[in-house]
Amino acid sequence: MRDDHIFIMGAPRSGTEMLARALGRSLGTYLITEHKNKARFVPEEKNEIPELVFWRKAVGFPREPALEVDYDPDKFRMLDNMWTSRAGGCRLIIKNPSNVVRATEIRRGFPRATFVWLIRNPWSVLQSMFGGPAAGLKEPFFLRAQNILACEDSVLRAAKSWVLSIEKMEENWSPQDITTTYERLTEFPETELKRLAEHLKLTLNPDATAVPRKVQRNLTVARYLLNRCPNPDLVLSIIRPHAFRYGYPETPPGFPGDTILLAGRYLLAWLRQRKRKPPYGFPRLEAIRSRMFG
Repeated sequence: MRDDHIFIMGAPRSGTEMLARALGRSLGTYLITEHKNKARFVPEEKNEIPELVFWRKAVGFPREPALEVDYDPDKFRMLDNMWTSRAGGCRLIIKNPSNVVRATEIRRGFPRATFVWLIRNPWSVLQSMFGGPAAGLKEPFFLRAQNILACEDSVLRAAKSWVLSIEKMEENWSPQDITTTYERLTEFPETELKRLAEHLKLTLNPDATAVPRKVQRNLTVARYLLNRCPNPDLVLSIIRPHAFRYGYPETPPGFPGDTILLAGRYLLAWLRQRKRKPPYGFPRLEAIRSRMFG
C-alpha cells in the first residue's frame, strides 16, 4: 500500500483547485477533492465521494461545526485504507482547503506524505472568499477552526483563515514539502509546474500548463469589505506581519478609497435577495426592506 501521498495545502480561494487539476493530470496519480460536482469543477477526478465524507466515516469531527480532529492511529489507518483502496496503486493527490485545519494531525498520521503549500495575496483570497464581484449573493467560505468560528465578524473570519494557513505551514514544514504561490503558477505555469513535478517525482502531462489561469480582478470588493467591517484595524493587524514577510501588500491597493458605487450595487442586490443578510449593515435598511416586501 502506498503512503507517499501528496496533500495540497492552502487557504480557501488560494488556487488549490487549479493546482490540484494541473497535478492531477500526471500519470499514475489518483485525485481526491472535496467537490461534489466533479464533472464541472474537477474533471480530472475519478473519485466520486467528497473528501470530507471519508473523514466523517473514519475519524469524525468531535468539535463540529469545527473540523478539527484528534489524532488516533487506528482511525487514521482506516482513513488511509478508504483512500488507497480506491486508487488502484496510483499515488494519491488529496486536495481540500479544510485539511489546513488538520495539518498537524495529517503530518503525524502520514509522515512520508508531501505537502504542497500554496500561498496567494491575502486580499485576493479575502475578496474571493466572499464571492468576488458576487459578494453578498454567495455564502462566504472560511476555514472551520474553533478560533475562527468564534469570531462574529465575517471579514475577521476570512482574515484569520488566511493567517491560519500561513501559521500551519510554518508550524508543520518538513524538508520533503514544497511551497508555491498562486502568482507564480499563473504567471509562469510551465516553469513552476515543472519545478513542482520534479520535486514530487511526477510525470507531468504536457497539457497541465493549460490549467492555471490568472483571474484579472481589481480589489475594490476587498476595500469595501474592509471599510464596512466593525474593526478594520484588527483585521489589518493580523494580516500585516504575514503579508509583509511573504511580499504581499499590507492593505488592499487604494485602501480606504471610495466604495460608494459598490455599496449602492450591494444595496440593490440585497433588496432583491429578501432572505440574505447584507454584506455589511446599512443603517435602517432592515426596516426599509420590511416595508417594501412585508
